[in-house]
Amino acid sequence: MIMKLDPIVERACTWSLNTIIWSYHSAVIIPTDIKEEGRKFENKELKKLLDHISKGHIPYQQSLLTYLVYFLGACFQNFKINNVKKKVDDETVEILINAFFDTAKRYSKDKSVGYQPCIIEVNNKKYDFNKKIINSHLPKLTKADIKNITSWFVNNYKTAEPISKIFIGAGHYFNLENTGYMNQVAGPGKSNTTALIELLPGNFEKFVGTGLRKDVALRLSYLYMNEAYSPRLHEHYVDKASKKSKNVLKYAKGEWIKYFYLRASSSLRMIEIMFTSGKPGNEKDIKDMVNEMSRMDFLDIIYLCSRKIALSENEKEKNNLLIIRDLIEEYRLKTK
Repeated sequence: MIMKLDPIVERACTWSLNTIIWSYHSAVIIPTDIKEEGRKFENKELKKLLDHISKGHIPYQQSLLTYLVYFLGACFQNFKINNVKKKVDDETVEILINAFFDTAKRYSKDKSVGYQPCIIEVNNKKYDFNKKIINSHLPKLTKADIKNITSWFVNNYKTAEPISKIFIGAGHYFNLENTGYMNQVAGPGKSNTTALIELLPGNFEKFVGTGLRKDVALRLSYLYMNEAYSPRLHEHYVDKASKKSKNVLKYAKGEWIKYFYLRASSSLRMIEIMFTSGKPGNEKDIKDMVNEMSRMDFLDIIYLCSRKIALSENEKEKNNLLIIRDLIEEYRLKTK
């Protein structure tokens, strides 16, 4: 039996799940163009897209520690917003984690609960991927597993950077969304989708240690923090948890989200192909591509380029990447 939740806790539960589902829908389903109205697909192409989407929940499922810390950050921030004093102790955190899973069960049992947009109608047939992403947040944990996560979190959330970054970052995001910050672009009760997606976070001075990034859109915050901190979160649990739970390790070991990495990797690969082909006009195409990048995309591709240079054992590849990185930086500077 699922018990009725305190409204403050329930709001944090639904906000966290809705944000995660929105992230999955936006990062996994929307880029395939499978929801484009009136579009028809050949059977082979459709099968490939559906296979891709059907596996898209896995990085979310394998991020157990990330999504629980994210939820806890939102929940304790909601306590603050409502002037409710709560200690971050074992008893409270254990109750909250159970509340999160109870809410996920409600989503799974009732399609009308929360944000469930992952229904695809294509070639006159419906495919429902809501259950995939929701059930990926219903791991088979025992009471002992939840106590284990609780103890690890309570003992380390103040001092371990990967935990505190997500905890403070989620609270930061929750605060901005629930105290009127987002109304500046959408207006109360309105929905300017493009403006909301592009809105950058603010009020950093109020959230020292936040995991949000000034050049990453607020709506992409979960994707960014999952990608940036999940590996370190898992590493911290392995190194510092007083006891290791097999189930926790199973659902927290990754693979994790690679949204920004894959986007930067795709762009860098295109630039590498154009650079090595030596065709006339390619230099202009590279310039145009770099000039159209957002600051976030530019920083991500420079980071990826530097990482590949450091890891490459092929001198020719390394030299090409060094030249490409210099060109990208040069073209970017000329546009400023």
